[in-house]
Amino acid sequence: MTRNVDLVNNRTILSSGTEYRNETYYNIVFGTDYHINETNLLTLSGNFAMEIEDQPSSTAFAAIGANGETNAEWDRDEVTEPRCRP
Repeated sequence: MTRNVDLVNNRTILSSGTEYRNETYYNIVFGTDYHINETNLLTLSGNFAMEIEDQPSSTAFAAIGANGETNAEWDRDEVTEPRCRP
């Protein structure tokens, strides 16, 4: 649980929830050299990186007033669809 306090107005926001981090990374590095002669060289190289994300989360919030009463409650749900970013 996380507690955030507004010291000026004496209000508190409480939050708790579940968060998932599922990230997959792929990196490919390649290269080759061609020796034209003893003093000249031709190089070809490159790389490729890809990330796949899936990060759903759900958080419940409560606003607590100066007298300790609950003024408001709300939920926040986030869904991140897995996608490929080349």
